[in-house]
Amino acid sequence: MLPSSLASSQSSLGVATVASHVVRGAAYAALSLPSFGVGALPRYGRTLAGSNLARLALALAGRGLLNRSDAISGLPAAVELALAKWLNGLWGGMTHFQFKAVLLDDVFAPFGSCVLEALDALGEEEVRRLSIEGTGCNALEPHVALALTPAEASVVSVQAGVLALEAECEGLGWNALDAIERAGAPFDLYGFGWLRDMVQNTYWGGCPSHQEFLDEWDESAEEYEGVTTDDLDAAAPTKAMACARHIKRAELLKIAAEGSTQARQVAKLLADIRSRQHVKPAFDMHGLASTFEQHYDSPEPSVIVGWSDVKLAMRVGDDYANRAMESGEDMRDWIAVLGLPLTGTTSLQRAELRWKATIGKLRLVDQLLSLIATPC
Repeated sequence: MLPSSLASSQSSLGVATVASHVVRGAAYAALSLPSFGVGALPRYGRTLAGSNLARLALALAGRGLLNRSDAISGLPAAVELALAKWLNGLWGGMTHFQFKAVLLDDVFAPFGSCVLEALDALGEEEVRRLSIEGTGCNALEPHVALALTPAEASVVSVQAGVLALEAECEGLGWNALDAIERAGAPFDLYGFGWLRDMVQNTYWGGCPSHQEFLDEWDESAEEYEGVTTDDLDAAAPTKAMACARHIKRAELLKIAAEGSTQARQVAKLLADIRSRQHVKPAFDMHGLASTFEQHYDSPEPSVIVGWSDVKLAMRVGDDYANRAMESGEDMRDWIAVLGLPLTGTTSLQRAELRWKATIGKLRLVDQLLSLIATPC
């Protein structure tokens, strides 16, 4: 059985401004909340209406974010402002990971109407499991969804910061960079692992080097216009990262007590991030995308990390996006879909608890990146 809000083709989203937002080729009505990072996000959608609007208002009231006087002038607008305030307190305030949100009436809406048949075939129990594991919310119960998207990409280089740390303590810079990439990847941080994968898939047909690609396809080196192995090695120090000495926790704590100011700060943050390595994101978009046999690539990163510069990363990203559009491949413009149950006045408190570990770890990564990165 389909979630009722999807089965009704999102007709319950209201009668405010008529607009739709397109994700993966499927149109759906939405309310764009004000950016809770830097800058403002233009409104381009409809507000919620009916029972979901009332349930969300009750949840906000239960959190002390909405009262009767706020709603007198217009409930949809009051709900929008209260929800944005709540989100800003949770996800806002970071330097590099800056987000905005789109409010939807169903957690499956961003995947498009093409998933309706797939959901119907899965059955209620599988839809329940899939939605809870993927978004933290049972799609068969009253809920709304937040499509989390990057507000603006943070573009940085890390060569100077990493090498300065390496000069003081061998391995510290590379260990810090590795932790940033691993923890930032689910939030669309495009680092050196991403760059190597994208070059191999976009230019080399999956081969480990451009020369092997040329040999396999009997191509001429003189006519090849893609990224070369030397280009990639100069822009992505993945080999140095892979060979770097691993610094154990005891040594990190010693550096945190005795090193220079920057080394102390880096070592402490790195130790804190590692202590949270068991913390997984409060969403599983790859799992959902694979269930619906959809790609999970995005041209909208939250952070782009370069070595001395980001020229190659920008080129690769543009080339990949252009090829995907030319081939008609669907691409998302959101990081995650976060389900928000509306089954009581404590809905927001339960969501805060579910997101707490994820946000806490991401804040540490944001702080660590600030210590070693230089804006481009």
